[in-house]
Amino acid sequence: MRTFVALTVSAVLLGFTGHVHAARLLSPPLPTNTNTSGGCYIRNTGTIAVDVVVSLHGYGRMNRSTQVLVGGCNRDLAAHLARHVVIPGYELITDLEQIPRELRGMHPDNPVNQPRDGGAQIELSPRVRGISPRSGMVGDDGLTLATSRLVAGLVAAATSWPPN
Repeated sequence: MRTFVALTVSAVLLGFTGHVHAARLLSPPLPTNTNTSGGCYIRNTGTIAVDVVVSLHGYGRMNRSTQVLVGGCNRDLAAHLARHVVIPGYELITDLEQIPRELRGMHPDNPVNQPRDGGAQIELSPRVRGISPRSGMVGDDGLTLATSRLVAGLVAAATSWPPN
């Protein structure tokens, strides 16, 4: 199951599937509701308990193009992700004081914090997502080096959680 989750996360990150479809794959049935701001909330009503969530977001800020921000209420999970996601030339920031308040993902109503053990919210700059002119060359896998390392790190983190 862990490997399946990691691969599903990777498929969403790479744009092969959407969040709603991925959620249905992981824990059917998962009805969705759209809130007034246009965001999609996924509520697990299936038979598989969701203990933690990792949410991937895009952000853009001046002087932060090589920073990956790891917020969310589950700080152990955030640290675990930061240990596994190693991207040469990029800095993973887990110190909440160094993350802008609106990107910390700490509000209790944030969907990433809804599961029993909460979750982590990863904010990715355009450069690490491979959509910036400065992202670097695309490799044989169709991804930039940074994006490829991000995916590999997320898979490693998902398959080794929870730590013993």
